Amino acid sequence: YEGELEVQKATMQYLQLQLKPHFYLNGLKTLNMLAMEGDAQKAQDLIMHLSYHLRYLLQVNRALVPLSSEIDYTKNYGEIQAKMYGRGITMTWDIRGEVGDIPVPTLCIQTFVENSFKYAMPQAGRSGLEIAIRIYELETQDGKFIDITVRDNGVGIRCRFWRTSMRSPRRRA
Repeated sequence: YEGELEVQKATMQYLQLQLKPHFYLNGLKTLNMLAMEGDAQKAQDLIMHLSYHLRYLLQVNRALVPLSSEIDYTKNYGEIQAKMYGRGITMTWDIRGEVGDIPVPTLCIQTFVENSFKYAMPQAGRSGLEIAIRIYELETQDGKFIDITVRDNGVGIRCRFWRTSMRSPRRRA
């Protein structure tokens, strides 16, 4: 059993090292451009955002993270995208309830926000990307859940939002 766990851990580490090299290469190209332009402050900011991004992804022993960590990570990801691609990006957050300490799967929000960056084509006459993330705590007769919705203003793929509900591990009082 322990041998199996070690193999799984090694596999996970290998996969995490394969993380989207285009993303990091684009980040390095952006850093190079900022250095050539002499914009040290923007370069330092981008380095800090990229290092936070990589550090978060390489924490292999976490299948679940507090929702507050996932939110911070996704906000950081949005900052990186804004700095690397220079297009107008607005990310709005509507968070209701005491959800920050609820454990959620790693990258459960960022993955869908990333899809908005990749596939949301601006509407005619609009140049900026608007992404709205809504997280609500819901209480039902079956317990507490969180409802997460990610929407964008693009005209890309037909379904432009993702929504899920996850049971909160909190017990009702």
